[in-house]
Amino acid sequence: MASLVKAFSKKDDGGDLVETAFLLQGLLTVKEYFDQDTPKETELRNRIQKLWEEVDFTWYTKGENVLYWHWSPTFGWEMNFPVGGYN
Repeated sequence: MASLVKAFSKKDDGGDLVETAFLLQGLLTVKEYFDQDTPKETELRNRIQKLWEEVDFTWYTKGENVLYWHWSPTFGWEMNFPVGGYN
């Protein structure tokens, strides 16, 4: 099976906190837009809600009081980039 990840750089080949947040922002906007009481729109809203609820942002803390931007299945937390201020 082909990888679903498009690496931005050598060590950036996995989870990305910021892009995940952007994706969820877009999905939550879509959820509000499709507000009709139809089976398709109800299912779409339910699927978006499930995704939103299942993202574990606390995992990106590594147990610390900070969020880390990148995680890689190959390199782990090697990029070691904490998010703070206007990053």
